[in-house]
Amino acid sequence: AGDLQLLVRDGGLLGGTELVLESVNGSNFVLADEGFSFEDATFQTTRDAYAAGTPVTSLGDVRDLPTGLVLIVKLADATPGSSSEYALVSLEQVTVGFDLAESEVAIQYRVR
Repeated sequence: AGDLQLLVRDGGLLGGTELVLESVNGSNFVLADEGFSFEDATFQTTRDAYAAGTPVTSLGDVRDLPTGLVLIVKLADATPGSSSEYALVSLEQVTVGFDLAESEVAIQYRVR
């Protein structure tokens, strides 16, 4: 999953900071439904949640993101049906500082 990047970008004159999702090799991101369990996720529940999820490239202002939000990433270079086809990313903590350099986003991740 070395091709994935979660970037916090300054909103400039509009204010705020935005969490942007990028992939070097074309992996796709979806936002899991609110009831999706990061802790109990299996390959099958992850695959099904990915199919039902909402595709995203940005999550908006980090100040508005709830902790526990889960992203599902379909890894472009994984073998279909393999146990490493998907990565889960859970937002654990968002700390917004006075400026972008003082802001932090803590995550947990696992491959399914």
